[in-house]
Amino acid sequence: MAGSSQGDGGCMSPVAETARALRLPLNHVKAAVAMFKDDQTVPFVARYRREQVGWLSAADLRQVKASHEAFEAVAAKAASVMSKLTSADKLSRHLERALRSATSLAEIDDLYAPFKTKVKSKASTARALGLEPLAQDILDGKRVNLAQASITKRLPREQLDAGVQHILAEHTARDPVCRSIARQKFERATLTCKLRPSADRQQAAHYANYANFNMPVSRVQPHQTLAIARAEKAKVVVASIVLSPHQQQEVLQRLNRNQLNSIHKDHQALVKASVEDAFARLMRPQQQRQLRKELAARAQAQGLHIFSNNVSSLLLAQPVRQRILSIDPGFRNGCKVVALSEEGDVLGSAVVFPFTGRGQDAARRTVLQLLRDHACTLVAVGNGTACRETEQFVVRLRDDIPDLVYTVVPEAGASVWSVSADAEQEFPAMDCTLRSAVSIGRRLQDPLAELVKIDPKHLGVGMYQLDLADKQLAMSLDAVVEDCVAYVGVDLNTCSKALLQRVPGLSAKKAAAIFAHAKTQGFKTRAEVAKVKGIGRKTYQQCVGFLRVTRASTDDPWLRLESTRIHPDDYDLTKFLLKTLGASHNTLCTPAMQPKASSRRHEITKSRRRRDITNSTAGQPTSSSTISVTLDQIAPWQATCCRTK
Repeated sequence: MAGSSQGDGGCMSPVAETARALRLPLNHVKAAVAMFKDDQTVPFVARYRREQVGWLSAADLRQVKASHEAFEAVAAKAASVMSKLTSADKLSRHLERALRSATSLAEIDDLYAPFKTKVKSKASTARALGLEPLAQDILDGKRVNLAQASITKRLPREQLDAGVQHILAEHTARDPVCRSIARQKFERATLTCKLRPSADRQQAAHYANYANFNMPVSRVQPHQTLAIARAEKAKVVVASIVLSPHQQQEVLQRLNRNQLNSIHKDHQALVKASVEDAFARLMRPQQQRQLRKELAARAQAQGLHIFSNNVSSLLLAQPVRQRILSIDPGFRNGCKVVALSEEGDVLGSAVVFPFTGRGQDAARRTVLQLLRDHACTLVAVGNGTACRETEQFVVRLRDDIPDLVYTVVPEAGASVWSVSADAEQEFPAMDCTLRSAVSIGRRLQDPLAELVKIDPKHLGVGMYQLDLADKQLAMSLDAVVEDCVAYVGVDLNTCSKALLQRVPGLSAKKAAAIFAHAKTQGFKTRAEVAKVKGIGRKTYQQCVGFLRVTRASTDDPWLRLESTRIHPDDYDLTKFLLKTLGASHNTLCTPAMQPKASSRRHEITKSRRRRDITNSTAGQPTSSSTISVTLDQIAPWQATCCRTK
């Protein structure tokens, strides 16, 4: 790769490294990174700038962003290390090239290890005794009279030999080649777990699979890594990464070959002893820590991936737009029952005890009354304690209401949300147990709008999500929810503040300003968002494509565009396409447009036609991806929906 892809010294830039690592065209990665630097959001780029980035999906773009940030961190650390070494006059040309070519933080650590400020150690103690020149002479291949040095420095021979050995061992442990040898061998090591003698018997039974666990590091699965980490935290097992005797002998042989190459024969026994000491005392623990760290990082990444996919499926579940009777089951404290309107407003509520002798008849009458008074034919039952018994209770209600149906809804996190500040603000006079029933019902009506209010750790859809890093978990949720909100869109006039905050391009403060405007004045068009205080041109451009102003009916067909994915900046394009198709604006955004759009789509997106479109829209460049999005929306197969709560 040439030109701007090359960094100083001939090594690749973070952009080029990202393209190489992800096997993507350099120009597409470069365009994506430039847009991210310009504060453009991933959903905006994926939808409205996708031709410029090679039609990469939102997931691919997030990978590009994360990879580029990682390579930038490597470049920044390399620059910092080179600055320190330059100040100390220890930066050689060879070392500079190696640092500039490094592709990971671990590689930089290996290169910088020999020059790090020495901490208190056996080697530093030996240096304080003035033994470093002796060790350096041995490394340079000279014959050193250690007996004479012992007399000169007034040290016992055993202490002098031990001190020199400690300095040599530290040199071996910090040598990049030796560290590479050890790392290669430890990649074929085995992860073992042994049960602690003092482990609690009940917890030991829980982690029985790991009481006598042995598996090659390369084959350890992410869920096993997380389970072992949890077992260690509970003090049930002791885990370690070990080499077989044969593997250990092999690594020592390779280390000796590397270190004894230029050593005088009189000192080879001492250097061999120092290599064994370096491996046992310094290198093995360091490699074990590094491997455990890498296994944990891999497990975290897999856990976040599974969590993200599960949350996405949960949020994008089909909404049920009808009146619902929601039940939060319970034995001792009864079943909390709430009737909800199509918009999720509370119509009525009650607490019934259908599992006690005296309360069964009263519970039946109360629930039937709520069903009839509020015309509910669908019941949502939480899947917690007493779920099965509540299902049976609802089934018996069919004797009075034959068309009654029910479904079981996951209630994970409902009780947590019910005592939150947001829940108290929305339902100040309602008992927290009834709020849980409201959450259960709303999850069926609009999963996306309701579940964004709940801490992701409490959704119960991940792999060991309680063991994942809080920061990474929050970032993963933000990305998933942002993509889901961008895919569906939100109604400006009816969405909640919690959902509005998840719109790409909006901060909590800006979302609050838009929400306040919606409640006090409302929005007739999306263009009015630009008039809200605090919403600048950049913010408006990034967020408005994911906002909607829905209208059941209107005399102005052009206002139908306000409920589509078409960006307001492309409204002139829409009018031109309508003219090109020879269609009436009265058929805009209706299935009647579909035949004309399908028959002429290829013709419209041809390069000659695209130039015509560019000329007709005030000179703004118009990509085929923008044309495609616009055609899909003005001639839909079916109506576009958006989240309202």
